[in-house]
Amino acid sequence: MTLRNERGLLVACIQSLLFVAVLAGLAAPASAQNRQDRCRNYAREAVEQSDQNDRNRCGYTGPRWGNDRGAHFGWCMLFPRQADDESQARADDLRKCTADRRGPGSGNREGKRANCDTYSSIAAVQANANDKYRCGNRGGAWNNDKRAHFEWCMTNKREFMVDEIRYRAEELQKCFNNLGDYDDDRWDRNYRRRYN
Repeated sequence: MTLRNERGLLVACIQSLLFVAVLAGLAAPASAQNRQDRCRNYAREAVEQSDQNDRNRCGYTGPRWGNDRGAHFGWCMLFPRQADDESQARADDLRKCTADRRGPGSGNREGKRANCDTYSSIAAVQANANDKYRCGNRGGAWNNDKRAHFEWCMTNKREFMVDEIRYRAEELQKCFNNLGDYDDDRWDRNYRRRYN
């Protein structure tokens, strides 16, 4: 077999593999949609982490710390298995940055610890519900590791905690609504809404 024939055979094999990969991608639209949803969550979290890097003046640079949501989304679509590792690596860097800044004797943070302990418990319960009812939400916000949520909380503002809890609650409610309606005629007639 000549070099030209071998090269032609190799090109034909590669083309066949690409054709099979395209067919497999077309045959699994549900998994493609799941990947898109997961990558949207990843990109949102990546930009939030990049913003935190800027706010805290940590000084991290490079593609990992870019604030272009589209770039993070595209990277995740190409490398979905590495997305969780990337999110975790950014979170670790941010924790290190804020720990270095606090240093020894950073004051009494008992109130913040109490808030973050409660926040992390709620976050873990929400993440577990996401897994239990197969809601499909992905990203750092849906990690069921209480310690990771606690550490994130300790480096952020209070209003961010409220925002994250509310975000997860709304996403879970969308999922639960798809499972079926649970409202009936036995609701508390004296209940007054706390927020409008």
